[in-house]
Amino acid sequence: SAFMNGMKLFIHRYQFGSATKEDLWNSIQQCTNDEFSIHELMYPWLTRSRFPFVRVSLKPQEMRIVIEQQPFCFNWEHNNSKSQHLWAIPLRMRIGVIGKGEVLISRIIREKRAEIDLLPEIRRFGRSIKPQDVYVIITDGHSGYFATHYDDKTSWDAAMNALSKGHMSDVETLGFVYDVILCIHEAALNEKSTHDVHKLYTRLKKIVQLLDKDRRHPAWCPAQLFVWDLAILSASNSVK
Repeated sequence: SAFMNGMKLFIHRYQFGSATKEDLWNSIQQCTNDEFSIHELMYPWLTRSRFPFVRVSLKPQEMRIVIEQQPFCFNWEHNNSKSQHLWAIPLRMRIGVIGKGEVLISRIIREKRAEIDLLPEIRRFGRSIKPQDVYVIITDGHSGYFATHYDDKTSWDAAMNALSKGHMSDVETLGFVYDVILCIHEAALNEKSTHDVHKLYTRLKKIVQLLDKDRRHPAWCPAQLFVWDLAILSASNSVK
């Protein structure tokens, strides 16, 4: 791969001397097809104190996914400031149709809002695809260093299809649970509406119900513990 060839070039070139991160990026750049700048890709990830919060929505009739990014932050005022911080986010999405197969789609998202047309990939499984049969995993292998929020019901249902039909690995399921918990924290600490927090809490409970069939699953324990913690917190607040 271009990355491994770049690493070999970097090691060969600087094996007996000092090097900077720019030397590493330049070595990898020489082994790519120059579709994008390695420095532009890496600079935000190495210089910013936060990480991206990726909102996902799905347009089922058009078979398009909408990706929006913003800095993740627990501070409401800071998060709602007009921050122009953007990352070049490498996405490896798995999109599938239940019973027919799946495809891997790779994109680099540089914009604050981007739309990805899924129709050319989905059509390989046939022309009469029902939206309720589509499943989505935004981060293949949960390999991205960002939090994912399935913003609308359609994208959430597509993610739950992946979980309920056994298309999520253990690592992806753990990441799925972790992202929902992060979203609950973000909604609660940024003083969003009670409806938003309750919706996310209900989503987490649905994940627990699915995982309850096999309590040995590594994602069941953290999900169930957080649901219990929220229930205890809610009960203690109502007593006060």
